[in-house]
Amino acid sequence: MAFKEKKKVVHLDQEAWEKKVRKRRILIAALLAGILVGLVASYIIRKVLPDKARSKAYSEAEAAIAAGNIAEGIEGFTLLDGYKDSAKRAVQAAYAECGSDFDYLKDAKVGDIIEFGRYEQDNIERNGQEPIQWGVMMKTKTALYLMAVNVLDEHPYHTDKGAITWADCEIRTWLNGDFLNTAFNEKEQLLIAKSKVTTAKNSVSGAKGGKDTEDKVFLMSHEELITIIRSGAEINLFGLYAYPTKYALSRGIEPAGYGTAMWWMRTPGSKQDNVTVTDAKGEPVYVKRPNYKGVGVRPCILVLIDGDEG
Repeated sequence: MAFKEKKKVVHLDQEAWEKKVRKRRILIAALLAGILVGLVASYIIRKVLPDKARSKAYSEAEAAIAAGNIAEGIEGFTLLDGYKDSAKRAVQAAYAECGSDFDYLKDAKVGDIIEFGRYEQDNIERNGQEPIQWGVMMKTKTALYLMAVNVLDEHPYHTDKGAITWADCEIRTWLNGDFLNTAFNEKEQLLIAKSKVTTAKNSVSGAKGGKDTEDKVFLMSHEELITIIRSGAEINLFGLYAYPTKYALSRGIEPAGYGTAMWWMRTPGSKQDNVTVTDAKGEPVYVKRPNYKGVGVRPCILVLIDGDEG
């Protein structure tokens, strides 16, 4: 079967038509080029630029340690969140300064209770501070996730009763300032990792978690609690419920029942102007206004270790 030859279309103003076609082709080419540039730019933003920034930060951390600014260098490495061998470099730098005094940390297992730092607890200030007991909630090759066994103090989440997030609350400032400097000496502070803390929105109410932060001391989030429970971690030696110290009671802790105390989490509550707290059993089922008095503080920290993953 023979095909008919396609007839060439002849326009009344052929020159104008061809000019219009050329413009259309140029426009299409420009759009495709724009899409390509956008894809390349997106790749650079997502991959190349972060890698360059992390490489620069890695070099700056190295330079800080070489110059004798050990704390600055360790902080720089821990904030790199595992880039290259940054976690190992942070551990090496910390233990080079602290010696073998803290080797006991690497032998800790999930569910163990260990002592680290000191804080007033028996409410008898003349006999000095008492060792802080911490429960090992999670463990990696280079760090322990620790949560205080007891409620150590009373502090409002924030003194204002309006909308608030972890990034902007006053309890975060207090934990990373007065509490940190009171509870830990210089060597202990070197071993506490300054890490990136992400606070997710409330999965039920949708209340925003706020901006990511960089903290040495923080409060547990609802998501972290669920992760720990689902991991099957043997943490029943101290439990998620917590008893207040005598000092915390003197500061105004409101007993929640069974002699235990409610404690703040960093997860937002049912609205943007309230915060999740635990009940007497340590379950995050209540919410309180951020300026509510009587809720306890149960700090969490990441402590650097040089050991096997457990």
